[in-house]
Order: sequence, then structure tokens, then C-alpha cells
Amino acid sequence: MPGVAEGTFTSCLPLVLLNGTFFLNAYSQVILLAIGRDGENWPYLIAWAIVESENTESWTWFIKQLVAGCPSLNLSFRTYRGNEFKPTVMSDCDKGLLKAEKAAIPSASPAYCA
Repeated sequence: MPGVAEGTFTSCLPLVLLNGTFFLNAYSQVILLAIGRDGENWPYLIAWAIVESENTESWTWFIKQLVAGCPSLNLSFRTYRGNEFKPTVMSDCDKGLLKAEKAAIPSASPAYCA
């Protein structure tokens, strides 16, 4: 059963930004983030996770959890205000993330930031 993340995502722009950042502490962990944009173009946090490293395995696990919480992210097309869109997934071209995106969200349109 979809939760709050799915309800929020289906009423917002069909865009998800994925990124990871390192903790500078004794544990050397990484936090993975999925950020959306609402109807007024404000950012909101969809999901986050702390993992051991920013690799394909961690990203694949994270994206599968994200899709489980927001199944409409993996639909070929979805309706938004009367129009149909493919969800767009934007990332920084991290090698582990690119492989995970293609495997876990094949129907999304990729976009890359610089």
C-alpha cells in the first residue's frame, strides 16, 4: 500500500533528483537523497538512506525502496494536470547511480546536472 511519499509525489511535478553525499565522521558513511519539486516548484524530501558507500549496489537498493514507496515513479506515463508525462530522474552521472537508475527505473527519462 503506497504511503505519504506516493500521495505527495503523484500531486507534484514528475521530477526526482537523486544525489549522495559523504558524512565526514569516524563512520565514513554516505547519505542518499531523493528530492522532488512540488506544484509551486519548492523542493521536498521524498526519501533518504544512510549506506556504506555510493556504489551500484547501494543505489539499486535505494531506488528499489523509492519505487516501492512511489510506484507511479516507474510508470511509462502518468497524468499531471490533464497532460501525460514520463517521470524525469535527474542525477550527477555517478557511475553507480547511472547503472542503478537504468535497472530500477527503466521508464523514466534521465537528466543530468553539472
